[in-house]
Amino acid sequence: MALSTSGQQQDLPGEETDQGVEAVKSIQNVHLADHESKKEENTLNIESKHSRTNNNIDILFTKLERNPDAEKEKEIDRLREENCKLKTDNAELIHRLNEHVNTISELNNIIKVAGDEKASLLTAIRLIQSDDINVRSNNNESQVWTRIESKTQGKTKNQTPSRRINQASNQILEPNQYASLAVDESNENKDMDHNVTPSSTHIENSTNPGRRIQHQKEKQRYSVEPTQQHNASSSKSTEGPIAILGDSMLKKLSPSRLRRSTGKKIIVKPFPGATTSDMKHYIKPTLEKNPQLVVIHVGTNDIQHKEPEEIAKEVESLCRTIMVNGLSKVAISEIIQRADDKLNTKVKKTNVLLAKVCKNNNSSLISNSDINTSSLNASGLHLNDRGAAILAKNYIDFFANDYIHHKYAF
Repeated sequence: MALSTSGQQQDLPGEETDQGVEAVKSIQNVHLADHESKKEENTLNIESKHSRTNNNIDILFTKLERNPDAEKEKEIDRLREENCKLKTDNAELIHRLNEHVNTISELNNIIKVAGDEKASLLTAIRLIQSDDINVRSNNNESQVWTRIESKTQGKTKNQTPSRRINQASNQILEPNQYASLAVDESNENKDMDHNVTPSSTHIENSTNPGRRIQHQKEKQRYSVEPTQQHNASSSKSTEGPIAILGDSMLKKLSPSRLRRSTGKKIIVKPFPGATTSDMKHYIKPTLEKNPQLVVIHVGTNDIQHKEPEEIAKEVESLCRTIMVNGLSKVAISEIIQRADDKLNTKVKKTNVLLAKVCKNNNSSLISNSDINTSSLNASGLHLNDRGAAILAKNYIDFFANDYIHHKYAF
């Protein structure tokens, strides 16, 4: 429009300018009107949406107001069901746990019984082995004695055993003072009574009337002696035996010689390798025989690994186990010296504590201080024949002086 009226603008410039301004304003007004209409339209839309939202909220509130506890009840019911299920599962688990606990308790009892039976069986096996060794030793020695007598029977018949006890001095007199008590000759008298064969007796009686008379007298004497011995043994049968129990230090003691020396029934039960705690199992079979006295010689196998106080405490517990029935008295045999100076120091300290144990428990202590290292074998662990004889003499002296004459006055 400006181009088409260019010539006129030159003539009428003021009017054309006003017209342009008016046109621009008109256009602006149109745009403003459109904007206002759109604004109103948007406002209406927003208000409408807001109204719908409010309506929805009102509807929801209305629903909640109408049934406020419905959802809560459902949730509570669900929780109750879960709780009941958990209680049921918990009760079942507790029941199964109790069953397992009972099973474990039964198994523990079975294991304990099996352990006790095992210990008893081991004790029985060792006792059987010990008895078997003693029987074989006795048989071998009786055979040796018989052979010697059979070789010498042509020389003399009334030969008496070389071993004899001097009652006045209470000493053992024989060719080898120390070896004799370490060897068991339980059939010594029996072999001597039967070492004369019937054929030799018949020849001697037929050729020598004096010998026949002497033989008849001896026969009468032998027939009387068993009766006297039977009466003596019957009077002593009411008394229980004297039991000597302990470790391998006792293995060379001869029960038969101790019996003959003391006139008492004596049982010797060595358990090689036994410790003080082991003896609680080993003494059970012997205690069933109701011994009148139990001599305990233990501690040799504990010295190297335990302290003197611990050994003394275990020995005291062993003594109380023996005395619990009130039928048996207890005597503790001192631990024998060792070749090792360090161990020997522990031995001396332990023996001092054992003396206190005896004093506290009304028991006796058998001193073995006269057994030194010269009485040990080459290994320095066990007694040689000399040491075994000294140990036997210590026991004989104790039975004769401290126990038999004053039986219950410890």
